[in-house]
Amino acid sequence: MSEQFVLATHNPAKLREMRDILSELGLEVISPEEAGVVVDVEETGTTFAENAMLKAKALCVQTGLPAIGDDSGLCVDVLNGGPGVYSARYGGESLSDAERNKLLLESVKGQGRRDAHFTCAIACAFPNGDTLTAEERCDGVISYIPLGTEGFGYDPIFNYPPKLKTFAQMTPEEKSEVSHRGKALRAFAETLGAYLSERAWNELEEEKQKLEAAESADAPESVETSELPDAPEAVGTSETPDAPESVETPQTPDTPESVETPELPDAPEAAETPELPDAPEAVGTPKLPDAPEAVGTPKLPDAPESVETSELPDAPEPVATSETPDAPETASRHHKKRKKRKKHH
Repeated sequence: MSEQFVLATHNPAKLREMRDILSELGLEVISPEEAGVVVDVEETGTTFAENAMLKAKALCVQTGLPAIGDDSGLCVDVLNGGPGVYSARYGGESLSDAERNKLLLESVKGQGRRDAHFTCAIACAFPNGDTLTAEERCDGVISYIPLGTEGFGYDPIFNYPPKLKTFAQMTPEEKSEVSHRGKALRAFAETLGAYLSERAWNELEEEKQKLEAAESADAPESVETSELPDAPEAVGTSETPDAPESVETPQTPDTPESVETPELPDAPEAAETPELPDAPEAVGTPKLPDAPEAVGTPKLPDAPESVETSELPDAPEPVATSETPDAPETASRHHKKRKKRKKHH
């Protein structure tokens, strides 16, 4: 960053003040004429800060250097803060400083309180687009007559009560200690110093980053010589992607098939092999229906006996109560009668 700043002013007193303040930072302040340009900026701002920035930006564009602009003025309470931003043009641009002072004294005559304050705003614009601002004020009263020959502008009619002097009665050093411009210049110098320090640090960090980037750019080349990129290929040779295939070899989906091999549905078939429906046939082996054919009707009592062998609950006893045994007796009697008849014949 350049150590040369250009100040947007044609006032030698302002240029001297700015040089005195910024020389402590090791900065050089030059005028527009020394920079080879002419400053002609229309002050259309509604505040001192806006007008100061308009000047700084215009001069920065013209010179390509960091530029400083300032705007200051007198604000009188009974004049509703006037002349304010129009202080330099109060009563017309053709008036001299002495004529403006006389006009203002006439404007506040008989108005009671004469409270007033000076305001100064300083702005700085940098070619990279950065901007800085500082603004300060100094309170006082409007004197009844102009006093002193130092300073410029409204200094002869602005009284600073703590010193019982007007600005025009103070030495430049005394005025700089308490004036709005002196306060604003010091505040601006402090802000500018902090900005320059931060900017220098950032530039140093940028240089370090560039150096590290250059070193890191060389590092990959040395890494490439060691063929680090081939490491993934070596990893690929182990066919890590094939691991899932080896996992598939157990054929997890076939497990259900091995489960089906026991043929669970066939278990009922094995259960059917005992042929439970045929059990009655085995029980029927005594051929109860055939008993009457072999023995005839007389052997009905034998069925209960076969039932008893299976030890069913006492079914034969109720059969006995039905006196079925009498059937054989009648049969035997009938047999005897037949024998007798045969003998008779």
